Amino acid sequence: MQTTKCGVIGLIPAGGRASRFGGYPIEKELLPIPARLVDNKDKWVMIDDTLMSFIESKVNRVVIIVNENKIDLVRHVNRRFGFTSELQIEYIFQNVNCEKYGLPYAIEMASYIIEKQTVVLRFPDTLITSKNYLDQLLRFHHCKNSELTLGVFQPQNLCKFLKNSHLKINILPI
Repeated sequence: MQTTKCGVIGLIPAGGRASRFGGYPIEKELLPIPARLVDNKDKWVMIDDTLMSFIESKVNRVVIIVNENKIDLVRHVNRRFGFTSELQIEYIFQNVNCEKYGLPYAIEMASYIIEKQTVVLRFPDTLITSKNYLDQLLRFHHCKNSELTLGVFQPQNLCKFLKNSHLKINILPI
């Protein structure tokens, strides 16, 4: 029996229209991952990396926000992960033609599920090659008793920004 992290939900916002993607006829989340970038042969496309990171960190409840045009993505996820005891996957469909659209509204749509939970938000079109980074972030989050912990790529001017900030910011290098 798998040990799970109680009260932790994975949230994947995948409802975008990929308008900056140049009109390619494939969903970003289904782009193949070059074999040299991953050590796990089960990670074939971008969404696989995202979902495998949840499995590896024992985050077994995942909410994926999609739009009505992401049928191939839903099929892929269901085929690869839908019938496994390692993940409980729920979908929320976001209307791309609605006035309220985008990441803030996607999170708002999931609020009835994620309220009072620890939420691990992973973008499905971002490949992260660091080992066990979600475990590190969750431990850091709970250790600091944070309300929000962000795992971000360190931009070159981050230190300059932080020196000018009046916020209390804790950094965990990953």
